[in-house]
Amino acid sequence: MNREIFAIQDQKDGLEPYQKIKVDRLIIAVMKVAGVENVYTDDRGLAKRARLCGMIPVSTAELPIPTEDRQINMEFHVPTDEIPDPEPLPDTEIEDNGEG
Repeated sequence: MNREIFAIQDQKDGLEPYQKIKVDRLIIAVMKVAGVENVYTDDRGLAKRARLCGMIPVSTAELPIPTEDRQINMEFHVPTDEIPDPEPLPDTEIEDNGEG
């Protein structure tokens, strides 16, 4: 699996440290042995390598949010005895200067 699938792709990248590539390969190998089909990750390198091995990478942004968790219930209670009475507005007359 290692040479056949990863050799060409990993040499083209050159953007990731080799240690990360080795760890990604190890993670994928463990998942393949366990029979995993979907890989839940936001790591682009791991997702790309999982896709090369026939797995389906799923980002956390793609996960559905349960209906009951989409909007939290926020209760806002203000005791009415603590609300101050509004101050009255001053009586002011608007002058008409003839423009308009």
